[in-house]
Amino acid sequence: MKNLFRILLGCALGLGVVSPTFAQMFETGTTPSGQSLRRGLANTPPPVGSGLPGSTPNIIPPPPDLLNGGRIAPGAGGGAIGPNGIRSGLDVQQRSPWAWGLEFGLNGTEGNTRVLKIRTGVDVRYDSPEDVFVVNAFHGLARQMGVTNENKALLNARNELTVYDNVGWFQQLQIEYDEFRAIDLRAGLYTGATFNAIKDEMTLLSFRAGVGLVWESLPNDDSRWLAEGVVGFDFNQKITERTAFVSSTDYFWDLGRPTIFRIRSRAALEVLLDPDLNLTMRVGIQNRYDSRPEGSKKNDLDYFVTFLLRF
Repeated sequence: MKNLFRILLGCALGLGVVSPTFAQMFETGTTPSGQSLRRGLANTPPPVGSGLPGSTPNIIPPPPDLLNGGRIAPGAGGGAIGPNGIRSGLDVQQRSPWAWGLEFGLNGTEGNTRVLKIRTGVDVRYDSPEDVFVVNAFHGLARQMGVTNENKALLNARNELTVYDNVGWFQQLQIEYDEFRAIDLRAGLYTGATFNAIKDEMTLLSFRAGVGLVWESLPNDDSRWLAEGVVGFDFNQKITERTAFVSSTDYFWDLGRPTIFRIRSRAALEVLLDPDLNLTMRVGIQNRYDSRPEGSKKNDLDYFVTFLLRF
């Protein structure tokens, strides 16, 4: 028993003397001679983000769009919005190619003279790298002393498909109605080629040329069909973050008699009033010219101020 007691006492005294050495070994993972205690894992680094000496911090790199000048998306979920306005990260939500808006303008007088004039319109646009679809329509109605003296509408719908680079193919529908013109109803279908001379975030300059078939309603319940050529252009210019100039013109002519022609053009200055509501004020003009009006005046010019609510 005395021998066993002496052995245990010697072990206890030995541990008390070398305890600082053991503490250093457990902290550094090496012996005093520099040998690693991780025999099978001598060359294996600590787990990423473990916080152990030599470990790599757990850092998730930002999405590529953020590195290219994007910004952090507001709201829950974070993510990143690149310069193109498209989210990156876990909550990717691409911007819809569809956009549409409702246009409305009103003025009037009540008293010795009763006048009411209303202008309404619709804008629809689908815009993708391969396909652009645009619809513009308006209706104008005016009454004075209870009598209607203006009732007209114009619809333009055009689809453009990219064929090669800046060259495309378009199909266009135009329907026009005017109760107080000799040709009160006209409908035409056209097709041809388009060319985008400039198309970027600030400027659009596009040309088109083609042919089409037109039906016209004439006085005395008569009608006729015509083959027409068409050339036109669109020019849009962004001036500031809230202001833009937009315009479009089409020139139609009778293929059998080129001296008979029509011009349809419009231009407007658009000012964004409320970014949250996407409410825009539109100040513009719309012109319709016919070289053969069949008894009506050749030119009709409308000028207007309306409000456009985009969705």
